[in-house]
Amino acid sequence: MPEGTQEVALRNSRHASVLAEYWVAVQKYLRTGDASLVEKFRGKRIKDASGVEVPLVTDLKQLNRLGSAGVLSFESLYGRAA
Repeated sequence: MPEGTQEVALRNSRHASVLAEYWVAVQKYLRTGDASLVEKFRGKRIKDASGVEVPLVTDLKQLNRLGSAGVLSFESLYGRAA
């Protein structure tokens, strides 16, 4: 996300489940350096509550930068519900 993090309200549990799996993958990568789970999300998108597709960040340099900046917190990903 070149523009930074953003809040995304989701409309259904399927997208919430994908986002939860993505979150686990990102956290594992940031803790261990193992990017195998992150790779599973390359090119994937989720739809927000208004139907707009939001890409999941899989660029490792970008994830490292965001992780180092402290912006990849639980609250930043799950800030609001639809």
